[in-house]
Amino acid sequence: MTEAAEQYATVNKYAGAFLQAFSFQSARRHDPLLAAISLLERLYAEKRRTLPDRVPVILVDVHSDPPMDAEAW
Repeated sequence: MTEAAEQYATVNKYAGAFLQAFSFQSARRHDPLLAAISLLERLYAEKRRTLPDRVPVILVDVHSDPPMDAEAW
């Protein structure tokens, strides 16, 4: 995550095309990771720069070591 934050401009430049190039699936019903990917696809397609009020956050490990960098999110 730290490296992605450091390379934000490059990641941002290619992320939309990457998300469109692949079809993401899960064996898990109502997978929160797929919800997050779907949200990212929509944000890039609409060229939005702000997150909606409600975003999938179940993937965030609040007890990670080292702690998550809020700036990266």
